[in-house]
Amino acid sequence: MSFISRHELLSIALRVVQLIFAVIVVVLNGIYLHYFDSPYYHAHFSEVFRSGYAVFIGSVSILLIIGMAVFHQMNRRLAIFGSWIVDLIVGINWFIVFGMFLGAHEAYEETCGFYILRRYYRRW
Repeated sequence: MSFISRHELLSIALRVVQLIFAVIVVVLNGIYLHYFDSPYYHAHFSEVFRSGYAVFIGSVSILLIIGMAVFHQMNRRLAIFGSWIVDLIVGINWFIVFGMFLGAHEAYEETCGFYILRRYYRRW
């Protein structure tokens, strides 16, 4: 029985956190893009671009993280070097996504949360 070192355990935990965060970003921005089609909301091109970019980057990040987990089982030495590259790519992309959404928080709330509530209140 082989034991997992502390470094490998932290690496696995980091990958799980990155994967959960990527899924959350993709789902939220997918909802955001879906409600751009609503007749009550007129989206600007920059908002569509921001959400589309976030969905794309989140999806690429999910594929990179899962791909590195599979690759890690095949070749450990190359996977250690590759994991640093994946961390760099994912980190840069998340930094860009956060920077793009710093100014879009109100539109985010309007579309993701309040639009859904307003829709149900109008039925009553």
